[in-house]
Amino acid sequence: MVKNIPMKIENFIPVAGYILVEPLDKTSSEGIEIVADEFPQLAKVLKVGDSYYDEERKLIVESPVKVGQTLVHSAGGFETFKIEGEQFRIVPFGKVLMVYGK
Repeated sequence: MVKNIPMKIENFIPVAGYILVEPLDKTSSEGIEIVADEFPQLAKVLKVGDSYYDEERKLIVESPVKVGQTLVHSAGGFETFKIEGEQFRIVPFGKVLMVYGK
């Protein structure tokens, strides 16, 4: 019999080309405020997947963000899930619109 192992966000690692983020309210602690209802989305970067090779463009695509930064991403094209009642998202590198932070 397999025991239920509690899932923790610390144990998840995004695959190449994706970013694990925690959604933020429309107004963040940094004073950033999103005024549109649906677009875009504000989030804090928790983990970053590896770079990947884009066959079509013949180049290596690196992450536009680092862990700890706040980003704004488009409202579509990401996956949302919950662990222990907390909401998280997996966002492709290409959906990042802008980055706030060092």
